[in-house]
Amino acid sequence: MTTPIADFVSEYAEKHTVRLHMPGHKGVGAAERFDITEIDGADELCRPEGIILESERNASALFSCPTFYSTEGSSHCVRAMLYLALYGGRGPAEGSKKRVLASRAVHASFISAAALTDFEPVFLPADDFDGFGGGVPTPAAVRAALSGGGCDAVFVTSPDYVGSMCDVAGISAVCREYGVPLLVDCAHGAYLNFLDPKLHPMALGAAMCCSSAHKTLPVLTPGAYLHVSEEYAGMAREALFMFGTSSPSYLILSSLDRANALLSGDYPELLTNCCQQLALMRWELELAGWSLAGDEPLKLTVAPLGRGYTGDGLYSYLASNGVVCELHSKKYLTMLFNPYIGENEINRVGRLLSSLPAKEKIPDDTPGSEPVIMASGVRETMFGKKETVPVEESAGRVFAGLVTPCPPCVPPVICGQLLTEHSVRLLKYFGMRSVIVAAR
Repeated sequence: MTTPIADFVSEYAEKHTVRLHMPGHKGVGAAERFDITEIDGADELCRPEGIILESERNASALFSCPTFYSTEGSSHCVRAMLYLALYGGRGPAEGSKKRVLASRAVHASFISAAALTDFEPVFLPADDFDGFGGGVPTPAAVRAALSGGGCDAVFVTSPDYVGSMCDVAGISAVCREYGVPLLVDCAHGAYLNFLDPKLHPMALGAAMCCSSAHKTLPVLTPGAYLHVSEEYAGMAREALFMFGTSSPSYLILSSLDRANALLSGDYPELLTNCCQQLALMRWELELAGWSLAGDEPLKLTVAPLGRGYTGDGLYSYLASNGVVCELHSKKYLTMLFNPYIGENEINRVGRLLSSLPAKEKIPDDTPGSEPVIMASGVRETMFGKKETVPVEESAGRVFAGLVTPCPPCVPPVICGQLLTEHSVRLLKYFGMRSVIVAAR
């Protein structure tokens, strides 16, 4: 498979020309020499006709659907696909307020999209949502919610941050039955397209999804994809440009481009082998008494409280042995693997965990979920008058913030939500000392 962007950038870097164009570093430096702007021949991401268009077509062939690049992560793509699903050049119905049925473990970008495009989020019941994951939607729950009518799209996160996956194929079938598009935040699952059978949302019937290439594929941060069905392809680039920059990074574009060649080679075979190794390690850890969360093939989330450890403690233990993990909290430790880690390192992680003896169980004091009671709309709250108060004094107020603990960047409470004493406990659990609320 061709790599037209990477080839162009490399050839330009070797010419040692006088760069009377952006960026300001003028190509001085190891990485900087490959960092260019939209000079002749470099094409334009917002309206590609040359090397970028060729590269995106290569990616589209790999994913078997129209695929568009983002150099601003899946957050960029979440906003774009929600705009596409709700408006997409059609405009709103007269006097109507758009409504999106969503799983509770949404990324903060879903909330900012609600503010920017003025839709009302309607959250599915999520009794087991704990601020990191959980609340995995089922086809039955989506059917029950859609049977009342009034929703314009369904939005789910799969996989979530701790690795829980939902039945995308089943939910897609329900959405088709009710005539609404299914949008999937698959930021953590770009690699799912290269399994056999494919588990990527677009292969399972989703109307659109985003995938963060940088999270699980050999791509620079924050390279990402917006995948759409043919129905939305005509307006997809316009939607991305509405929420994105006019100065994309060619370092990231080159990285996305080079990934096409890797993914079309022996990567699927390497991926299959890696997933098999991880499945064996999961079995061995569970046999040794460890509790695991989630079912995503490349992610390992340990829930260690029952064995007498915290995720924070395990993180420090592994870090002291040269292993640095993705997410750690009292309740979880999450690790992201891929074929480049290697069998020896995967086995080393398994040995490090297996060598720890069981201790006295630590109670799980996670406050857990509560129904989302919206006191006002996301948009009006986000753009309204605000003030900051100590978290202890926030019960009875309307939450008006967006910034959340990251990772996982899943809002513990939603902008516009009425804060309760339970909300206060949840916010304090996540280390928040003050909160932004709607001004009185």
